[in-house]
Amino acid sequence: EERVMARACAVTEKGEAHAFRATSSRAPLNGDVTGDVELERVLALDDGERATCVASDEREFVLGTDRGRVVFIDWSRGTETRAADVRRRESDGGATSVDWCASRSTCVVRFDSGAVCAAEIDGDGGVRAMNWIDAFPCPSTCAAFHRRTRALALGTADGEIRMYDDAMTAEASKPRRVLSARAFGFGVEDTGAVAHVKWSNDGVALAVGWCRRGIGVWSDSGCLLMCSLHHGAAAGGHKDTRRSVTFADDLKGDDGDDDEDEPRVGACLGVPAWGVGGLSLFFVCLVDDQHHTGGVAKLLEYSLARNISAPQIRARSSVADDTHAQTSDGETHVLLADDRAFVIRAKPNGQLY
Repeated sequence: EERVMARACAVTEKGEAHAFRATSSRAPLNGDVTGDVELERVLALDDGERATCVASDEREFVLGTDRGRVVFIDWSRGTETRAADVRRRESDGGATSVDWCASRSTCVVRFDSGAVCAAEIDGDGGVRAMNWIDAFPCPSTCAAFHRRTRALALGTADGEIRMYDDAMTAEASKPRRVLSARAFGFGVEDTGAVAHVKWSNDGVALAVGWCRRGIGVWSDSGCLLMCSLHHGAAAGGHKDTRRSVTFADDLKGDDGDDDEDEPRVGACLGVPAWGVGGLSLFFVCLVDDQHHTGGVAKLLEYSLARNISAPQIRARSSVADDTHAQTSDGETHVLLADDRAFVIRAKPNGQLY
């Protein structure tokens, strides 16, 4: 029998931390899968301090608090191992999100004020180094830190995403790249502020959800790979982003008919979650529903594919001439999805088939 065990931690509205253990098993004969989720322990901090956010690795989970501290808890024993105060001043408020990379001893915390702190914390809770990224040119609304590369992505109140190479050396006014849906005809009036961002496991893509409506995926190089916002801007120009937009406009085609096969995605309600291998992506969003004013919250799963050609496979065909030369007949790319593979061939004129 194949058995899998995983742990998870959630922070409640009361400021408690709930640690869970999930197990699943697969029967060897018929392949049936059974599972169970067990609440291992409930943790409350001392002196009325409230946990407001959480991150974790294999050995411990890290709680951000309303007093600007990060508290490390051992998974197995459920006891505090160390803590550090990373708040600069009381006006920064409490922690709204926390990310932790054990191998680099780096913690990234966003505060109520919109300021973001990246700190290196040693095994005794001492802060070896800190880097503050203040609100520029407007407050950050969310932050995502990639553990392997230390890349930082900040969502902002103006609907943009700012990318930085290294959280420990980033300067707020000098992002490596600024991503925006405005180039596709959608301004902050349409999308609202950025609600949540999340790096893919390999750090080559960033999932984004907005507060008013819309979700998308950007590549690390700045290419918009997927988006629920359907723009209609003319080639070479942008629409006026001050236009009035209705919720159902997202899925109206050229004939004005709605696409019933695709949900009308409204506000993104939670941090996106990447599936195994980055081949699937999960969002919790408000989805338009004719029976519920304002939409209903639903879990949306998107299947993705990645190019596994290295870097490309050139398809060639023989030419029957005196030299029997081989001439290029285009390029072939192989895309790997969760449950299938796609072979896409490009003709010399750029046409795909």
